[in-house]
Amino acid sequence: MSSSSTDSTTVNDTNTINVNTTSIFDTITYSSSWVEWLDDQIAALIEQQRSRNFEYHYQIAGRSRKNFWNSVANKVNERCRSNYSGKQCQTKFNGLVTGYHDQLLVIANDLRGARSRAGAIFFEVMNTQFWEKPDDQFVQASIGVNITQRRRNRRNARGSRNTQNTNTLNTEDRNVDNDE
Repeated sequence: MSSSSTDSTTVNDTNTINVNTTSIFDTITYSSSWVEWLDDQIAALIEQQRSRNFEYHYQIAGRSRKNFWNSVANKVNERCRSNYSGKQCQTKFNGLVTGYHDQLLVIANDLRGARSRAGAIFFEVMNTQFWEKPDDQFVQASIGVNITQRRRNRRNARGSRNTQNTNTLNTEDRNVDNDE
């Protein structure tokens, strides 16, 4: 029994691969969102995140970082003549952070660690952990006392008032006991 079939593979500009296989028996269509990054593109992505970390943590209103990552993608694309989306940049950067943590486990001879090429190549720059939220005196001075510190100050002020009130009550209770 013979059957005729046609196969076609297309790659479009959005880094999506569509494969269509047509035969008498079936039709299969799938797409892959896997994107290949070159080392200079990864370096540009890291540099964008590192230079804009303060903006990422302190200057974006709300929780949406979509515009930030789209802006990062535009800068990376401009520098490297690539065509990445903001979501692809965010996903890649999150993967680099995961690769860094895996590399730490590998260095510690922990079997849970997985070796990766990017984790090894970019380990030194990632080892500065520049993506973490800055929490030093310079940042606090530039934006004022942070919210957590203000809450602690309020709690401490309330706590000292409550302690004074409790001491006053205890003294009054002792005086009442002495009168009886």
